[in-house]
Amino acid sequence: MNRLRWIALSCLAASWLAGDALAVEAAARIHVPAGTELVFEMVDSVNSKTSRRGDRFPLRLVEPLRIEGHLLVPAGALAMGEVIHADRAKAGGQAGELILAARHLEWDGAVLPLRSFNAGVGRDRGKPALAVAVAAGPAGFLVRGGEVEIPAGTLVGARLREAADLPAVPEDATPETPTTQTTTTGESTE
Repeated sequence: MNRLRWIALSCLAASWLAGDALAVEAAARIHVPAGTELVFEMVDSVNSKTSRRGDRFPLRLVEPLRIEGHLLVPAGALAMGEVIHADRAKAGGQAGELILAARHLEWDGAVLPLRSFNAGVGRDRGKPALAVAVAAGPAGFLVRGGEVEIPAGTLVGARLREAADLPAVPEDATPETPTTQTTTTGESTE
């Protein structure tokens, strides 16, 4: 009977310690509300001439995510964006179109969904094309509108789509970024 009590007490103690550890772990997690604003930079250029719907592009977090003085996601963490709509500029001065969305931020195994942002219509040259068409006939419809391009390094904003509970990370935490190495043949590898 003593042995049974000892096993029961051991299980109870283990359960209590595990519960205590979970409480400490839960206390170390910080609540990040939905709608929290984040600032990213475009890693690569995206434009209406070469982009297609569904193309993915990387974003890099510019400002670290901090809540109540706790660092949750350091600057440099990568996010993913997606081309929602892309249309080339057309004859007749119709501008190119480009609509982009921020999809998710990835950090330390967590995938945080983001709300979309968008880029509007390029410079519209429809009126000058119409004026040329009146003066020069059908040749005016050969005037092309401007393409939309968002160059690398452009700052863009997005918001967290859903609330999340994230652990605080050490101040010296840096995201792992892909490195490019050069082989002996001069080719670049990732």
